[in-house]
Parts: sequence; C-alpha cells; structure tokens
Amino acid sequence: MPDRYVIWSFEHDAWWAPGRRGYTRELEEAGHYAGTEAADIVAEANLVQTNEQVMRLDDALRLGPPMRRR
Repeated sequence: MPDRYVIWSFEHDAWWAPGRRGYTRELEEAGHYAGTEAADIVAEANLVQTNEQVMRLDDALRLGPPMRRR
C-alpha cells in the first residue's frame, strides 16, 4: 500500500478534511492524500507564506500536529 499523507493547516490550526472539504481538529477525521496530491495542495496553499504542511500519516499518528517554526 502506498504511503498516505495528511495536511496540517497552521492558518486553521486543524487537519485538512477528506476531499479538500474543510478542516478537522481530529486526526482520525482527517483526509488521507496520495503524496503527489498532498504536495500539489501544499504548493498551491503556500504561495505567499507557509500555511500548510504535509506529514506521512504514520508520523502524524505518532507525533501529532507539527509546530510552526518561528
């Protein structure tokens, strides 16, 4: 099975929901995206500033949401 990815939104302080439709604070409810789709979403969302970050699903389950670097 290929790696699945989740996307954290620093702007919304939440995970992207399935199908690019909204956000959720619960990782269990987050959308699972293929690597290329997740990379495309983040590239498009981060044109002006870093608002989104991709994580492998298993890393997110182990580590939780990422911290914004200041």
